[in-house]
Amino acid sequence: MPERTYPEGAIHNPNNPDHFMVVQPVPRRVRIYRNGEMVADTRKALRVVEISKRAYAPCLYIPMADVTAMLQKLEKTSRCPLKGEADYHAIDGEEAAWSYRTYDFAKALEDHVSFWPDGLKIVEGE
Repeated sequence: MPERTYPEGAIHNPNNPDHFMVVQPVPRRVRIYRNGEMVADTRKALRVVEISKRAYAPCLYIPMADVTAMLQKLEKTSRCPLKGEADYHAIDGEEAAWSYRTYDFAKALEDHVSFWPDGLKIVEGE
C-alpha cells in the first residue's frame, strides 16, 4: 500500500490516518462580534480545516489573550481524538465557545478558543 500523503502543514491523528486538520494563520486582523458586542480582536487567528469521514466547516481559533469578552468555564467537556479534551465556555451564562487541552501533536491550538458560529459577525481585515 502506498504511503499516505497529507496536505502541506497537516496535523493528523497517529491512530487514525483518515482524521487530520490543516491549521493556517490568518494574515489579516480578525474581529468577532456576538449579539453586537465585540468578543475578540486579534491579528493572530488560526483557521482550521478538519477532515474525517467528512469535511467540517472551517473554524477560526483565537488566542485566549485576544478574547475581550469574559468567558465563564462550564462543567461540560468532551473529547476529540484529533485535538484533545474540550472545555466549553459561556458568555453571560450562554454557551458560546470551546477550547482544547491539546494532545502533543495538536499543540498549535493550545491557548486558543473558537466560538459557535450562530449569532456571530466575523470581520476579517481592517
